[in-house]
Amino acid sequence: MSPGAILRTLARRKPSYLLDYDPRPSDAPPLISLLKRYVLRSKVKIRDVSEQYDVWAAWGNSAIPEPERQWTWARSGAVEPKWDQEEWPWGSKDESILDRRAPGMGRRFLVRKGSPPQETSDHEMASSEAYTLHRILTGVPEGCEDLPAMQAFPMESNLDIMGGCS
Repeated sequence: MSPGAILRTLARRKPSYLLDYDPRPSDAPPLISLLKRYVLRSKVKIRDVSEQYDVWAAWGNSAIPEPERQWTWARSGAVEPKWDQEEWPWGSKDESILDRRAPGMGRRFLVRKGSPPQETSDHEMASSEAYTLHRILTGVPEGCEDLPAMQAFPMESNLDIMGGCS
């Protein structure tokens, strides 16, 4: 393994830090056991809730506000997104986040298994293949197929521009 190589890609949601990641097998160690290794005596609980929740995506609807993207230069000389410090950059709506990885990605929703999000009333249902095509057309890598664990580096995949951290 090379230092700095990607182990997993995930999205963080506040306030309880729900981590949305690709659970498919890869060369990386399982995320849950990796995180538990660093808990020590902290008052932190780590548990897998993938059997209780699904993640849905919605895009292409004018009802989904697309915040203006602003950019700044880092001390290293690289360009990076500038986040408005007064507001959570991924939106403040419960059980959903703005997908800020690229313009046009829309929102991601966390819903109980077997229940569609409430927002499906003003959206057309699409297949997971349609989401994959949309994601690829916007240039957003995701999961172990696009970002091979233990091989890909964050800057090679523009994760710094998409608001990723390492």
